[in-house]
Amino acid sequence: MDNQCKGFVSEKVRVPADQPVTKAIAMVLENADNADFSLSGYRVSVSSGVATIDLRLPPASKRRFSSLSNCEQLALFGSLRKTLTGNKPLKVRGVKFVDRGKEIKG
Repeated sequence: MDNQCKGFVSEKVRVPADQPVTKAIAMVLENADNADFSLSGYRVSVSSGVATIDLRLPPASKRRFSSLSNCEQLALFGSLRKTLTGNKPLKVRGVKFVDRGKEIKG
């Protein structure tokens, strides 16, 4: 995400061939943590071209996904969606976000 929250900044990186979707997500999420928001982990599954990403917040987290600003939501969810759907070799056509199985509107 650019510093004015107007668009994504493209960056080419290499991911291992054995788990390309998981590694691509990990690289995007490295940039998601900040002083007052962090993730404790995630799980991903891909079925019929749709990646379901189960994002996990730490139990003591002061912030929830719903408390993220529009820019923070775009940076987190938008960058994951763009990374996965914009890379044809990953064969992901859509992305769904959940928090312990409950859908997150992202």
